[in-house]
Amino acid sequence: MGFALPLPLGSPSNISGIAAPIKPLLPGNAEIGREIYHGTFSFAGIATSCRGAIIFDASVDDPHWLEELHGFAWLAHIEATGLELGRVHARALIWDWLDSNRGRHRSARVLPVACRRLISWIVAAPFLFQGAGDGFIAAFCSSLSRHIRDLQLRASLSRSPATRLDCAMALAFAAVSLKGMESARSTALHLLADRLDDQILADGGHVSRNPTALASLLLDLVPLRTTCGEARIEMPNKLHATIDRMIPMLRFLMHGDDGLAIFQGASDPLNTKCAAILGAGPVCAGPLLKAASSGFARISHGVSTVICDIGIPPRKSVNPRSFLAPLALEFSDSTCRIVVNCGTPVLQHHLATAAGLAEAHSTLTLATESGEPPASLPFLQKLGLLQKSKVTVRAQTDSGQLGSIIEAWHDAYRAQFGYGISRRLFLSSTGTDLRGEDRFLPQHGIGPTSTRFAIRFHLHPAVEATQCNDGSIVLLLPSKARWKFSARGAHTDLQNSICLWGSSGPRKTMQILLTGSPDALPVNWAFKRSADPSCGEEPPALHWRF
Repeated sequence: MGFALPLPLGSPSNISGIAAPIKPLLPGNAEIGREIYHGTFSFAGIATSCRGAIIFDASVDDPHWLEELHGFAWLAHIEATGLELGRVHARALIWDWLDSNRGRHRSARVLPVACRRLISWIVAAPFLFQGAGDGFIAAFCSSLSRHIRDLQLRASLSRSPATRLDCAMALAFAAVSLKGMESARSTALHLLADRLDDQILADGGHVSRNPTALASLLLDLVPLRTTCGEARIEMPNKLHATIDRMIPMLRFLMHGDDGLAIFQGASDPLNTKCAAILGAGPVCAGPLLKAASSGFARISHGVSTVICDIGIPPRKSVNPRSFLAPLALEFSDSTCRIVVNCGTPVLQHHLATAAGLAEAHSTLTLATESGEPPASLPFLQKLGLLQKSKVTVRAQTDSGQLGSIIEAWHDAYRAQFGYGISRRLFLSSTGTDLRGEDRFLPQHGIGPTSTRFAIRFHLHPAVEATQCNDGSIVLLLPSKARWKFSARGAHTDLQNSICLWGSSGPRKTMQILLTGSPDALPVNWAFKRSADPSCGEEPPALHWRF
């Protein structure tokens, strides 16, 4: 794709104020705002106090901290305090940034950071302008103009589709909200529609396959659409249609606790944000049953939900946190998550490598008898051959008599081990019985290596697990609901694990581990809700055939 000319959004030199305020879906955190008021800035797990100095001169080398500082999303926290002195302090901080031209700071110049700063300033402008002098308003509007001109030029030079979308989003915010940009509204909104169409798949999912990327876009798109509706600003039908297919996809990727499933680099379920997105307006489209373009399947009955990864990892250029986790699943009972994936840490970036292992997911893995991957695996990974795996999927839903079935096959381990894998899932119509059948399939013309399999079910840290004498495992949820896990065709064990996702940081948890030889019979397993807490009895008979 060749370079485009600078975006024809007209001259932003006449910006004089706010024409249509854009209200965020969620308010800031007043407690964080008070800390900022007292000089403490906590970003990316690092707390720094300016102690009367200018925070933008702080000697912090962490790029994540610097990007959050120069992104100015924290202005919402100051506004949430409701303090008039907080408003004065926020203006003083912006003066500090403007006076020494901090926009030239390397972190401030990063395009996604500059885009976030422009959006943050536009959203905060009504808060900042109240009681402000003409000098501040003029300087602030002049800086907005410079931001817009800079983004117009640099967006046309960027090779990253994601960054071009960031720029289009920020410029659309400017065109819709700022006085003096009215003539650019149609162009900016059509540009946003085109850039968004490059990143959103036919089923509404994001090309990165990371559920949080979808939520992050909607946190900007939904308020933008609301403002256009209230201000009677015409929004392109293409943009409406894209948003309308994103929201059902967001619901598709959510558990009963209103949080996102943890797949493909997700580090936070974003419960509050997802609830705010869905609560912002009516959702016309019905729930999805399968998201083939995004590579996910879902079955839900009663209050139970199963979400399964039936895709392949996107390219690292699209999602640096993409992982090979063939047919990984998550399982929840109402607001209680039972089976999860370890996820990506929010702050402890040194753990990201461990988070990327297939073993960090609730799925099937293979290893040699020695427990080591074959010598060819690192070479194959460097060549990117793992991303050429083929997946065939059939997801069908029973009309209500028995339940729903997902059947999927994946050849992720074909090149390394000579096996394909298949997973068959059944959830009863009552949502009280989840059964699975996992198989390792020798591939024609490839001699299977001497291997051992492991099937993992990582448990949520809030789940209490006890292994019984007969090998089954009883799970007690925070809701006091009890589930019993049984398996055959493999050795069952209960081992330590770790949950990496979430703002609270890494937490200890447990995992159910099934091990054996892939040449044996299929591995059948089941989670069944039960009111009987006893461990000593034989598990009820399970009919493995669906």
